[in-house]
Amino acid sequence: MTSQISATDCTTSELINIKEKITIYTLAEELSMTPSMVSRAFNQNAKIAEEKRMAVLKAAEKHGFIPNKFASRLSMKTIRIGILIVYKAEHVRDGLLRGFRDAFGRVRDYKLEYSVTQICASEKSAHECRDELFAMKDLDGVILSGFGSSLCHELICDFAKVNPNIVFVQNVCDDTPYLLASKHDEELAASIAAELLSQRLHYSKNKNIFVFTGDRTSSVHKRTFDAFLRNAKARGLHIIGDFDMKDRNDILSENIDTVLGGLLPDIGGIYITSGNSSALCEWLAGKDQDISLVCSDVNDSVSRHIENGTVFATLCQDLETQAKNAFESLAQILLGNSDTANNTRIIYTDVIPVFLANLHLYKNK
Repeated sequence: MTSQISATDCTTSELINIKEKITIYTLAEELSMTPSMVSRAFNQNAKIAEEKRMAVLKAAEKHGFIPNKFASRLSMKTIRIGILIVYKAEHVRDGLLRGFRDAFGRVRDYKLEYSVTQICASEKSAHECRDELFAMKDLDGVILSGFGSSLCHELICDFAKVNPNIVFVQNVCDDTPYLLASKHDEELAASIAAELLSQRLHYSKNKNIFVFTGDRTSSVHKRTFDAFLRNAKARGLHIIGDFDMKDRNDILSENIDTVLGGLLPDIGGIYITSGNSSALCEWLAGKDQDISLVCSDVNDSVSRHIENGTVFATLCQDLETQAKNAFESLAQILLGNSDTANNTRIIYTDVIPVFLANLHLYKNK
C-alpha cells in the first residue's frame, strides 16, 4: 500500500527568539506594519523609510529579537523536502513519522514544506521504488528510509545524478553518495547484545548462541551480524547456528521448527537483529526451555513477552530522534546554515537496553 502525507500549511518568519518566542509577525502586529516591511528593516540595502526602520529596530531591541542570516527567507522560494519510507513494521514507520512531524514543527517558520510517501514492503521492495523516488527528483532534498539493501545501490546512484541531496535514516545504502545519515550504531548494538548474553550466561555451562538476522543484503543487519560474531567470540560465547529471516516474520515463522527444532536443547541464548520477532517470541513462549532471548526494538509483541519472561531484554533504537536528526540537518543544509563538505557524515542515536524494570518508559513510544 502506497500512501502520501503532506505538510504544506507553512508560514514564514525570521528566526524565533527562543526565550520569548518573538517573530517578525509579533513585531509587525505591534507596529501595525506588514511582516515584509519588518523584514526589510533589518536589511541595510532595502528601501524603507528611516523612521519606520528605527521603529522596528527599537521594538526588536526591546524584545531581545535578533534576526539571523535567514531573515531574507520571506522573499525566497519555498524549500521542498520529500520523504520516502519503505517499511516492514508499522511501529517503525510510526516512530519515524512522529520524528518528522516534530522536526518540521521546529523549522516550519522558514518557508519550508515536506511530503511523505510510505510504502509497505510486503507489496513493493525498496529497489522497486524507482518511480516513487524519481518523482522527487526536482525537490530540494530527499530523506530515505528502508533503502539500506545492496539491491538499492544502483537505484540510489542513478538518483544522485539528478538530485544529490540525499539523507538516509535508520540505515544506509553502502557506497552511494549522500549528504548524511541518521541511525543507530550497529557495532554498539551488537556489543551490548553480546555483553547482555555473556552476563546472563556467566554461571551457565551452556554458552551456545543462535543468531537470527534481518535481511543481510541490508547494511544494518549485515554489520550487526558481523559485529556480534566478533563480540560474542571475545566474550567466550559460541555461535552454533544462524538464520537470515529476511526481516520478515512470515519467513521466520515458516522456518523456526526446521532451524531450531533439533538444536533447542543445546541453545543457551538467542539474539535476533530484526524487529520482526513476534513469531520467535511466540514459539519460544510455548517451549519449556530456559533460553535467554535478546530482541531488537520495542513493539507490542516484544513488550508482552518481556512481561511474561520469554524475552530477557531488547535493544531499543530511537527512531523518532533518528528522523528528527535527519530532517533538521537536511533543513539546515538547504537553508545554508550547515557545512556539507563531509558528505558521509553519520549522526548516531543511542542504543538502549530495555528490560522489565524500564519497559514502561519505552513500550508506548
